[in-house]
Amino acid sequence: GQDPKVVATRVSAAKSLSDAIKDADYLQECVPEVLNIKKAVFKNIDKAVSETGNSKIILGSSTSNMAASTFTNDLKARSQCMVCHPVNPPFAI
Repeated sequence: GQDPKVVATRVSAAKSLSDAIKDADYLQECVPEVLNIKKAVFKNIDKAVSETGNSKIILGSSTSNMAASTFTNDLKARSQCMVCHPVNPPFAI
């Protein structure tokens, strides 16, 4: 493993969602299984993706009982969204 103090030097706070994802490869959403909340969160994520032009980022959702289409239908970055529940084994994603 790596020295935790060294790893901690690579972590920083962002002033906005756009700043946080501008160079990111992956974003994991983990909000309650409430459709209105998921829609609002993904709307904000979609806006940030559009602002940054980050077309490579994968937008993962931790939903376990909703089809992604129920909260991503109106997104510009819809093709970048997928369900990636953090407790699913990798071969099942």
